[in-house]
Amino acid sequence: MRDREAGTFVLTVESSGGVGEVLVPLAGERRRVAVDGVLRWDGDRPVNTSAERGSEPRLEGDGLLFPGVEGPHTFAWGP
Repeated sequence: MRDREAGTFVLTVESSGGVGEVLVPLAGERRRVAVDGVLRWDGDRPVNTSAERGSEPRLEGDGLLFPGVEGPHTFAWGP
């Protein structure tokens, strides 16, 4: 859910029982993106990741793609 007034975005995904991808829209701005309350993208590159290369978040068009997502997670950015 995007709150334009507050300048925030929050997306909660539920488990599908498999592995998928999540594309977080960046709305044309550099954004710091957190997953489950932990910063995972500092606006330029992945941070706080222990995943192998290829499963880290990466820019994809006007969004940030998180590959290899399993289980429920909350993705968010704000001011």
